[in-house]
Amino acid sequence: MAVSFDEFKRIFICEITKEAQDILEIIHEGTNMVKIFKLQMLTSRFKEIRMLEDESFNEFYEKLNDIVNFRFNLVEKVEDSRIIRKILRSLPERFDQK
Repeated sequence: MAVSFDEFKRIFICEITKEAQDILEIIHEGTNMVKIFKLQMLTSRFKEIRMLEDESFNEFYEKLNDIVNFRFNLVEKVEDSRIIRKILRSLPERFDQK
């Protein structure tokens, strides 16, 4: 009941739970090459993200947080200090000190 019917069709012939786990892992997370590609893509998105002039801080933070959470789901944690530095460097001029 915890897997969809399509997933069940792929794993119902498995005799060992490890086989079923491996199949489900590949379905949901991908192979190691796919994980590496996803991490590279998320790393470049993290480097390139900037807050737009007409964007609210909450919108920007939501986009940044999505990237960080996707990386965390792929077992690569981003340090809080790095996230804070990224936010501070990405703010537009309207956030400069007066």
